[in-house]
Amino acid sequence: MISLGALECTSSCIMTALSLFGLNPQHFLLAYWDINYHRGNLLSSRNPYYHDLRPFYGIQKSYEEQETLEPILASIRQGHLIMLRCQASDLSFFPRELLSHDAAGFDHYCLLTQYDEVSQVFHVVDPIASHIGVITIEELVKASMAGGKLYYYEIDRPSDPFHCPTNASLFRIGAEMNYRSVFHNDVSGLRAFDQFANELELSAQWDVAERDSWLRANTITVSSTIKLRKLVWDSYTALHVLEPVLHASLASSVKAIVSNWTRLNLSLIKYKQKQDTQLISNCQQVLFRLRELEKQFLLDLREAGLSLETKIG
Repeated sequence: MISLGALECTSSCIMTALSLFGLNPQHFLLAYWDINYHRGNLLSSRNPYYHDLRPFYGIQKSYEEQETLEPILASIRQGHLIMLRCQASDLSFFPRELLSHDAAGFDHYCLLTQYDEVSQVFHVVDPIASHIGVITIEELVKASMAGGKLYYYEIDRPSDPFHCPTNASLFRIGAEMNYRSVFHNDVSGLRAFDQFANELELSAQWDVAERDSWLRANTITVSSTIKLRKLVWDSYTALHVLEPVLHASLASSVKAIVSNWTRLNLSLIKYKQKQDTQLISNCQQVLFRLRELEKQFLLDLREAGLSLETKIG
């Protein structure tokens, strides 16, 4: 079971599924350098619809909407895994102290791995809740049925032989996917920094309770981003394809990025504690510095990937 932290239920489920399939889940992180501003939260996570597992694993992932459990049961019987959308507060095993984002309307996902025909229960893995167990049909339907439908992703078990790309190709593919996600994103990407900076400006007009809740939620998501930035870079380092000088340069960039994310978190915490709107400009300065650091890093990472491709050719 692999957990990446707060609001990373889909990526945690996918990596856990890859591990259950006997694949290297770390390759998934190669294309997971992202940034979004969604429902008042600055996030490094990505909409699961855009996770593409084919370049790294040759695995199909499809989004489904069904009115009954039969299609889910049929998929599980074929050896596929189901990443089911649900309401965390309706899951008996989900820790109450982790429900801070549930009220904000964030979807939660857990992984269905098997179905016991005799006991009529599903085997469930919930990485965020650190839970491996079973769930009855009744509880599952209550937690996941919305508007008369079940919403989920089917993660197909690998079937045809798949020739994994070379490490150099994996590096290039991941770097290119990150570049496109952040630079060519009509919804968020780099503009997430500007969206958050604007929201910081507006927060001066909010009442204390609203501002406190927003800041608390974002210190959690920023902490998660700090963890993920390190993990994504570790996935590149594990490929061992960069020359020492280039690796050291990129590693230095990541160190500066992580340091500034940490500085942003401390600035948000200080703003939350003192409720002094004069501190907004401090947060914004760090935010704009981060924007430039991340932008340059992704350009350098992409260039490194292209240089590897040239060497292969």
